[in-house]
Amino acid sequence: MKRVLVITAMLLCVTALVFAAGQQEPKSQVTAFSEKAPSEYTGEISVWSFTNEPEYQIEKFNEVYPNVKVNFTHISGGQNYITKINSAASANNAPDVFSAEVSFIKQWIDAGVWADIGSAPYHADALTHDLIPYVVDMGRDANGVLRALSNQATPGGIFYRRSLAQDYLGTDDPAEVGKMMTSMEDYLDLAAKIRDDSDNTVHLFASWKDLRWFPFNARTNPWVKDGKLYVDQVILDYFDLAKEIRDNDLSAKADPSDPSWYSVMADGSVMSYILPTWGLHYELKPGAEPDVKDPSQYSGDWGLTSGPQPYYWGGTWYGISENTKDPELAWLFVKFLMFDQGFLNDYVTEKGDFVSNLKTIAKVQNDFSEPFLGGQNSYAFFADSAMGIDVSKVTKYDQHIEKMLLNAISLHVDSDVPKEEALKGFKDEVRNAFPELTVE
Repeated sequence: MKRVLVITAMLLCVTALVFAAGQQEPKSQVTAFSEKAPSEYTGEISVWSFTNEPEYQIEKFNEVYPNVKVNFTHISGGQNYITKINSAASANNAPDVFSAEVSFIKQWIDAGVWADIGSAPYHADALTHDLIPYVVDMGRDANGVLRALSNQATPGGIFYRRSLAQDYLGTDDPAEVGKMMTSMEDYLDLAAKIRDDSDNTVHLFASWKDLRWFPFNARTNPWVKDGKLYVDQVILDYFDLAKEIRDNDLSAKADPSDPSWYSVMADGSVMSYILPTWGLHYELKPGAEPDVKDPSQYSGDWGLTSGPQPYYWGGTWYGISENTKDPELAWLFVKFLMFDQGFLNDYVTEKGDFVSNLKTIAKVQNDFSEPFLGGQNSYAFFADSAMGIDVSKVTKYDQHIEKMLLNAISLHVDSDVPKEEALKGFKDEVRNAFPELTVE
């Protein structure tokens, strides 16, 4: 009888151990995806984005992986897109892969709606040494978990008309022009010179709002730290700077993205535009020379130089839904965008945009030539800028707070609302929108 009890007890222990092992390591859990021939990958995934960029990406992806169907949904309008993703995620029905712009990426990283792609089964952390550091840093949550990556980097510069620079500055050389713009004081002095020399018919920049990226990137503190709103001195100075620009006719008074902003871009009455990498292709080229369809026909009457403050602007990150039904194919698509050298080389050649992959950058940066910029090597320029970008001050509040701030400065500039009153209104708006924050 004792022998039977002992055997029974042993069997129960074994069963318990097997069950426990099964609970800890279910059959479906995958520690890493195995490599296959491209044709062996089969199935279907969904991709959503706020831009139409994935159309090109999917076309290139399917040239390599012909048996993977990618269903793409383009949802325009920033807030509309955010709302639809949030709704789908709350119903555990988010697309397998979806993108985010830098202005709202932290919302989803902090919320954990994207999977941890740094560890099993994705293991992206083992590959990130090939990417520009800030791109990786932006995709991590507060605990260092990697949840999104971008195949582009977006440092900025100042694009200027060479012919106008020659007329009013005496040179169109990027290095020499840059030396005239090393501080905000120099920048405004240059704006005053061009205004005076042209009898107020030509301006250095279109709007005081164009300059926002300099103070935004010069802040010492994030907008929100330890639950408190921080308004740095450089932001307070921006109120005064904007007022000085408007009162002294230092700009063309054409707000960003308004029809007038593009009009003065095309007619040659504004010398420079403060834009990032993508701004060259999606704003300046179609805006300054709207009738040119063949890149070989560009006049080359533009150059690129540095300004008073290094900055970055925008960028598109891709993450994988926590609830994806096919993590292997979702990762295959994301990994392709970030690391496939064939795709990235085509992207540089065909689109001219700046990528985040250091291997690709190393291949093209020495010999790159941009026809629109008179043959200037914009890749080498942006490669230097990108490595120094710091995103440690980015928070999920930035997009909303910066919009509120610009509205407050507009009241001061356009409606002569006193600075202190406009600043108080800005803080009240932040306090009402985010009651969880301390606003002093």
